[in-house]
Amino acid sequence: MPAAAEPSPRADLWPTLALHLIGVIGLGAVSGLEIYADRPLPRSAYAAILAGWALIALPLLILRFTLTKGLFWLFCSAALVLIHLVPWTPRKAFVQSLGRVRPGMSAAEARALMRPYPSGTGLVGSATLPAAHRARWPSGALRTGPTGELELDGALVFRRAERGEGARDWGVVRLEGETVTGVAFWPG
Repeated sequence: MPAAAEPSPRADLWPTLALHLIGVIGLGAVSGLEIYADRPLPRSAYAAILAGWALIALPLLILRFTLTKGLFWLFCSAALVLIHLVPWTPRKAFVQSLGRVRPGMSAAEARALMRPYPSGTGLVGSATLPAAHRARWPSGALRTGPTGELELDGALVFRRAERGEGARDWGVVRLEGETVTGVAFWPG
């Protein structure tokens, strides 16, 4: 009986190339959104990305497994997790802090979690809501607070920064009484 022919090294080239190409494109897209475009993705999006990465890459990894493909798969998986966990920009740190505020918490707990950030809209007197925020809140829900600053009825507002571009990024914590009912990030 003739001996089985050894598969050529080129037979493994296409699955390896496909795995590397998918990994590099995926990491580029995620890091581009996360770091350069300054648009943090929600956890559910990362879970979907990791699941998609596993579904696409695992068959390519299992097909004629090599140490190089295995290490590359581990590197890409770890990089995806790290890209999500590291606060690359001030906006991401703000969104991560805002993400710790959960419905059912008290307003005092929400204020404690968001203590490092300025509170209030930062808009004084007859200022109008920024155009990016107007569609998100009913106009009748605006009022002037005791300090002369515009306030949103039934909500706590936190800003990423006191002045500049970060002042337009708002974290809105909706309240019913003194209980948090919803949390939203409004980019400026």
